[in-house]
Amino acid sequence: MERNKREETKQKTSKRILACIDFSAHAEQTMAKALALAKARHARVVAYTVIHRRDVRPLYLHESWYGFRSRWDSQFCLLEQERAAQLRRWLLAHFPDQAGDIEIRVEKGVPARSIVRAAKHLRADLVVLAYKGRSRLSRFFFGSISTAVFRNSPVPVIRPGF
Repeated sequence: MERNKREETKQKTSKRILACIDFSAHAEQTMAKALALAKARHARVVAYTVIHRRDVRPLYLHESWYGFRSRWDSQFCLLEQERAAQLRRWLLAHFPDQAGDIEIRVEKGVPARSIVRAAKHLRADLVVLAYKGRSRLSRFFFGSISTAVFRNSPVPVIRPGF
């Protein structure tokens, strides 16, 4: 009896697929794969992008040196809004029929950690993530976001075939 209740609860919860979009050449294929999987699984797609911490580091440094916290908080907010608008425009340009059904999320942080945290927080059933194909030497020195997500994700991670 309890087992049936658990299965019913699982079916009632919304299914989500986290599509990680970085605006690279592989982003369109990543979203196409996420949409195809969502259609097959009757799930919602969350288009997720991260503003890398290194890109906003100068704002943090300026804030710590000069103490203009409230001013820079509004700058961070504007940056997130601009990135969300960019993602919305990108979705409309590449996937006009499905763009209205896709949830958009933008966060600041280290991409791999942010993606894993978002997968947990949003209770995603699946993460779709592009693999850019760095060389071995480059991966050795700089690491790989997709490798870190593969290793730490609480849910399965799929990378579209390239």
